[in-house]
Amino acid sequence: MIARKFGDIDEKLDDEGLLIAVCNRIEAEPEWLLVLDNADDLSLFGIGIPSSSSKNLSNYIPRGPNGLVLWTTRDKRIKGTLVSPIRAVEVGDLSLDEATILLSIATATTQDKATFEEINNTNELLEALQYHALAISQAGAYMRRTSTSVRQYITMLMQKKTRQTLLEKSEFDRHRQFGAPNSILYTWSISIKRIQQESELAFDLFHTIAYFDNQKFLGDLIEVAGIECGFDWEEGTGALEEAVTRLKEFSLIYQRQDEFGHRMYEMHKLVQEAARYSLRMKKPLAKDSATMRTSIVLQDNEGDSEVKDESFFAMRALNVISYMSEDLHESGEAQVLGDDYMTHALQVVEWMDLCGEGAAISDKLSAVSDLLGDLNEWKGRELLDEKILAMRQKILGVEHPDTLNSMAHLTISCFGQAFADRDDGTLRFDISYQWKDSRYYINKAYEIGMEVLGLRHKVLGPTHPDTIASWKTIAEIQCGQGQYDAATKIAQNILDTQQKLYGEKHSNTLAAMEDLAYGFYIQGRYTEALYIREEVLKLQKETAGEKNLANMLAMYNLAISWNQCGRRRDALTLMKECYKLQENVFGLFHRIGLGCNWHIEEWEDEVADDDACTHDSASLLMELHIDSSMNDN
Repeated sequence: MIARKFGDIDEKLDDEGLLIAVCNRIEAEPEWLLVLDNADDLSLFGIGIPSSSSKNLSNYIPRGPNGLVLWTTRDKRIKGTLVSPIRAVEVGDLSLDEATILLSIATATTQDKATFEEINNTNELLEALQYHALAISQAGAYMRRTSTSVRQYITMLMQKKTRQTLLEKSEFDRHRQFGAPNSILYTWSISIKRIQQESELAFDLFHTIAYFDNQKFLGDLIEVAGIECGFDWEEGTGALEEAVTRLKEFSLIYQRQDEFGHRMYEMHKLVQEAARYSLRMKKPLAKDSATMRTSIVLQDNEGDSEVKDESFFAMRALNVISYMSEDLHESGEAQVLGDDYMTHALQVVEWMDLCGEGAAISDKLSAVSDLLGDLNEWKGRELLDEKILAMRQKILGVEHPDTLNSMAHLTISCFGQAFADRDDGTLRFDISYQWKDSRYYINKAYEIGMEVLGLRHKVLGPTHPDTIASWKTIAEIQCGQGQYDAATKIAQNILDTQQKLYGEKHSNTLAAMEDLAYGFYIQGRYTEALYIREEVLKLQKETAGEKNLANMLAMYNLAISWNQCGRRRDALTLMKECYKLQENVFGLFHRIGLGCNWHIEEWEDEVADDDACTHDSASLLMELHIDSSMNDN
């Protein structure tokens, strides 16, 4: 076309000859500007391909002092390769003022006479669209054409059923290239397809993390997701780093730093929705047993690839979150480090229906449930536990031990919603601080707890550890109900049973002794609790040794009793010993260390206040003594 416009170039030349002729002709112009629009495939210009490749159009790009080449591309890799780093201009999202002006133009309205409420509505809409120019333009065109107010559009945008309909609409825009996708859900399809052509790892990683929350992907979450997508850790991190870099270069993810300087990533909310939408449009996978495995097989026996749809990647996201949840829960670090993963866990739970049903699925969801419990996210955990319970009842039967475990989990999820706090060290609820609607959840927990207790007694027997665990749960619920005598009676019965089964020094017996001490403690029978806890610590040191978690918990509980009985200095000393011991054994992030720190800070202030009072009293006595001596004289 360019050769035809010039008119003096022989169009019969072969491809290479024609390109050279056009290049030379442009360079001969006294002034020229060449715009290379949508240059998304930089491999055509020698970027990212072997130097020996003949597929390189960079040799035919005109150069010279009389002209300029203006590139537009989605690929940030152009910076520092085809274009000097200092001459590259990145076009990002709009500012608030720019976005407001664009919306006014698109809706053919003005903000000059807007009310305070209308301005707030506009700002809310722009925030929801994340100041993305195409999204704002499309929203404005739709509102203008349908006479929809900003408030009405926001309401539609917040509803799942109408949100996708709005975002996939493609309103005509005379400023955009004919044939280019105008839909906000389609506009990233070009970048996503380019990634798919270049790197299967990057493509799979992108769609896996699209089912997490769109903010704060920590480095280790990306690494585990990469491994789930086929990245081989033993071969080094180069392949994963390159995949992440390509996603950044196409603005599909962004790199940030948290307040501690740690690297993390984010995904534009609309990019995330576009990724999910593109998968939703694909043919769904059959929900067979092979689909439900942790390592999903991509090839069937004939070697044909299965479609990687939303179920496929939602399952991969669940695999990643369940692995991270299990690791944090078993290491005892969830209370310290788990907040960084909670939003991702809740997001995966939202998409759990895509993963289908099966015993393996319920096990993975159960691991996520453990994490939510560690983080006191009881409402979200209750919804998840109900789903797991229904799944296991259907697949395994009502009386299967795993089904009963799900009922027990649901009991704790209900009980947890009654209270405002939980001790990070012992994981016991602080029943003195209850929410206003706590009675409903306590009663619901008691009802479910009694049901699972009856089933475990029937299926497993009265002395099975799971049955004993149900009795302990009922005792704790009764404490929450204020039925302390009944709870103490259960604790005493459990202790008697454990002593008969295991003897005086077994770990189960010592745990039952602590449960009885706890029952005394919350009734205000502090001295009785103290005597038991002193005996428990003595026996734990003899049987488990100092470096065992059970011994540290015995130290922790005894320190609390000492403090309550007035031995504040002894309590503070013991709690500091416990903290130092757990730090040496478990490191900085174990939950018991978090509990120790809280008590140490609290008690140090109390001891300081005691010292100040003692000093003031001594000073007062001294003054009185001096006054008395002077009067005697």
